[in-house]
Amino acid sequence: MNAFEKRAQLKDIKLGAILYEVISITGEKAQMGRKHIITGFPREHRGLGLFVNGITVYDDWENKGQFSLDDRNVTGRNHYNFHALFRSEADAQAYVEQINNDKLLPDDKQESVEMTIRWKRDRAEDAIWGYM
Repeated sequence: MNAFEKRAQLKDIKLGAILYEVISITGEKAQMGRKHIITGFPREHRGLGLFVNGITVYDDWENKGQFSLDDRNVTGRNHYNFHALFRSEADAQAYVEQINNDKLLPDDKQESVEMTIRWKRDRAEDAIWGYM
């Protein structure tokens, strides 16, 4: 089974749920993100997408705030990153390994290649105009 399919779905976003984040911008490399504890209910936020209140657990502190579920592909593939939330740390680690070992499904791999090209082009443009 594709590890991405084990990601948290909207039905998994409940009070007290603990979710593990995987960060991957273009699908070339991935790493474990932070643990999130859900403290609210999903809601549409000013037309920006679906957000939820939660606690992000860092090594030496916790941040109470809100974060986007759309950014983390909870409602389906967003087509601008490969981030995901998982119900278990083992599933999250499997997704990290799938990306880092270049074992994405063919459609996802093609999207990753296209994202990488766009990302590199955009960063080169930013450098020209002095944005970065």
